[in-house]
Amino acid sequence: MYLTPNNETIDKPPFTLAQNWFSLTGMPVKTVSVEIGTPDKARFHSKYKVSKGSCWEWSGSRYPEGYGQFYCNGRTMVASRAAWIIANGPIPIGYYVLHKCDNPPCVNPFHLILGTPTDNILDCISKGRGNRTGRARKVYPKTCHEYLSEADGNISAAARNMGVDRSNFRRMCKQGR
Repeated sequence: MYLTPNNETIDKPPFTLAQNWFSLTGMPVKTVSVEIGTPDKARFHSKYKVSKGSCWEWSGSRYPEGYGQFYCNGRTMVASRAAWIIANGPIPIGYYVLHKCDNPPCVNPFHLILGTPTDNILDCISKGRGNRTGRARKVYPKTCHEYLSEADGNISAAARNMGVDRSNFRRMCKQGR
């Protein structure tokens, strides 16, 4: 399900081209201006292999998370974004290219959909991936003030017992953790 800016719920992606989004809602849309010319398109199509499962596996360079990297017009972009632009046109600002197949190196346009950051998080949760970045907030068994009292007011010792550095300890205490 997709939510339009008019808060209407629709079943299909709201557009395949940015112009369709305008005609659907009557609202102008800002897009990322990336033109992929014919030589770059040919180079793009030489950098993937069709696998048995219908994914187009990126064989060029990849980011550590497995997403393909494609250099075009003086900048490096995620290969799945390039695949979307080649197949469907511009991507509205603030939208991500999501993988229906849950395979980061896949650049098959039929496996890609546009979504908001919220759609991306919900997709991640629904597929059971959870937090892969390690940036989730850690839950501590005691508050900063309890650690501080156990360390007899010594900030360095309290921070060490909590497993953080002094500056983070102070910041967390100010935040009331």
